[in-house]
Amino acid sequence: MTNYGESPTEILEKTYIVEAHSPDGDCLRDGEAADVLQHVAKGEGLRIDRTDDKNLFDIRSDEAGFFFDVLDPRFWIVHTMSNVDPVEKVLSALTAKYPTSIMHGRQPR
Repeated sequence: MTNYGESPTEILEKTYIVEAHSPDGDCLRDGEAADVLQHVAKGEGLRIDRTDDKNLFDIRSDEAGFFFDVLDPRFWIVHTMSNVDPVEKVLSALTAKYPTSIMHGRQPR
């Protein structure tokens, strides 16, 4: 029996939490998170598309894909099934530019 994640070809979903603040350190208000995410993503050369959900964004780099859930303007939830190295590269660039901290881990099953 193979445990979840043991196969070298199996791609695991990863979930990250990004804590976002405005440049002056205040919490973002409802509606601001989507604008900030779009600005930061475009500044990093990422492709960004809205989904049918106004708080869910499909963001792509050349090597990684993400779904950003910004329902909570302070804590953004990021889902990806991409390889960890390009994911960390993109998230590090985003968090260096705007959000102030990042914590991450695999989503519990």
